[in-house]
Formats: sequence, C-alpha cells, structure tokens
Amino acid sequence: MKDAARVVLVVPNARCRQDLQRQLEGVTDIELLEVCHAYQTGLKRIAALSPEIALIVVDEGIEPALEMIETVTQSHPGVAVIPAGSSADSGLIIRAIRAGAREFLPLPSPTHEIAEMVRRVCPLNEGKNQNGGVLDFHSLRHFYGTACGQAGISDGLRRKLHRASTQELL
Repeated sequence: MKDAARVVLVVPNARCRQDLQRQLEGVTDIELLEVCHAYQTGLKRIAALSPEIALIVVDEGIEPALEMIETVTQSHPGVAVIPAGSSADSGLIIRAIRAGAREFLPLPSPTHEIAEMVRRVCPLNEGKNQNGGVLDFHSLRHFYGTACGQAGISDGLRRKLHRASTQELL
C-alpha cells in the first residue's frame, strides 16, 4: 500500500472497535497498523509505529482521551489526530480541536466519509488539500444549528481556516 495512510485505531469499547475496524479494513487508502483497546496502549503503539493518523474514540473516557490527543500532538507532531465520538456536544468537539485534533469524526459515519476525512488530514496528502488548511469543518455539518455552530471559532482556528468562511464549511 504505497500511498495508503497508516492508521492506529484506539477504541476502548469492544463493539465500536469491531465496527470501526471492519469499516477501516474495507478502505484501500488506509493501512490499519494496530487496533488498541486502551488509551495507554494506544500511546505506546503510536510511539512505536509512527503512523500518519491516530483515530481515537472519545466516548469511553473524555478526559483520558483528550489527554491522549494532547500528548500525541505534542510528542508526535507528524501524526494527525482524529478523535471520534457519538456526542454532539460542541464543548467536547472544541476541546478536542484545541487539544490538537485535526477534525472530529461523528459516529456513526459512513465508510466513504471516514475515507474522505483520512485523505484530507493525512500528511501524505499535504499540498493536495483544496481548502488550503488543516482544519475542515465539513464533518461537523451534523451539528449545524447546535451550540457548535453558534459558538463561533476561536482565533487560532480562524487562522487555520485561512480564507474559507465558516458559513461555507458548515
């Protein structure tokens, strides 16, 4: 898989882990390196494997998941972190982005949306991003009209969005 994004999946919930693993294994642009059942195990495997992407499900422990996101983005800046979760809580999504996440994947999501998100954030595709930034709020369209859409975007996020307006992306 020459141009496949190398992904470490971290999902404490067994059923969710099986579902996401099955989805990711069906995507030709993704090489699933490891599937971890705990955040601490995930940290160790990310350090050992140096994937392009760490997909971290936050539903089973928000605080440990956010700490993991921050640790990975600080310790391994070449790893793009994508948290995923079933919550539409705008506070959680904003905290994940502030911790260093590139995007937030709402669960459940169709396989093609997961594949598109991986392509957008994968360091192998840098320079190919038509939006010109590393953040893309397209995946948050499920939350339009919620507090997330109404909260606005912090100055740091605004800079990363470059010329794109939040209205166009939501």
